[in-house]
Amino acid sequence: MHAGVFLGMMASIMDEPPEGAIGAKVLDRFSMTVDYPNAAAWFPCDRDGTTAPSRNGSE
Repeated sequence: MHAGVFLGMMASIMDEPPEGAIGAKVLDRFSMTVDYPNAAAWFPCDRDGTTAPSRNGSE
């Protein structure tokens, strides 16, 4: 899917237009924690550059 089509589709279901998107190939190196009540998110990175283990223990 072309990026413009994807962003247009996402904009139709969101209250603000998206600025962009990143996918699993980027995020698989981070453990993401989202604090919805305080509108905050943390993305600690695995420092040696390898993929962080998944929460269920598999790679």
